[in-house]
Amino acid sequence: MITRQELVSIGHYGKPHGTQGEISASLSVELEGGHPLSCLVSCIDGIYVPFFIKNLRPKSSQSWLITLDGFEDKQDVAKLTNLEVFALKKDLMSLANEELTDDMIPFSYFVGWKLLLSDGTLLGTISEIEDATENVLFVVNHQATNDEYMIPTNEHFIVEINEEKQIIVMELPDGLLEINQ
Repeated sequence: MITRQELVSIGHYGKPHGTQGEISASLSVELEGGHPLSCLVSCIDGIYVPFFIKNLRPKSSQSWLITLDGFEDKQDVAKLTNLEVFALKKDLMSLANEELTDDMIPFSYFVGWKLLLSDGTLLGTISEIEDATENVLFVVNHQATNDEYMIPTNEHFIVEINEEKQIIVMELPDGLLEINQ
């Protein structure tokens, strides 16, 4: 049984496309050159259900037309319309280990991770991702002081990512933390 802790949200299903069981999906991961994910997962009646990709093709830069095993027509696949799409964390980390592009792992993967400063100071826990603007931010909560920090996800600030300990180490520009207070 798949649990929510094993998953990362990567998008949503759209509408059925055509009559052969194909559905559109807006995804935050790049799947060009094949589909490195073992499955796509959605929550149906409170249960996380895996769906195996039979075929996929790009519709736009972040939109895909996907055919899933077991869905043969428009009526079957319509049941997935507007459902959230998840990927297994282990699949996303295998992408990272292959050193593929940075946009392969959505920033939501890091929610719940600790954010340390390069001097070893614990800034807090990443509680959410703010992506309403072009500059995506980690929302970091400091448990002891209850302060909330908005930290740019800029890859140039990231010094280390420790998957085993779920820690991101960042070196932030002078004054950035003071702006948040």
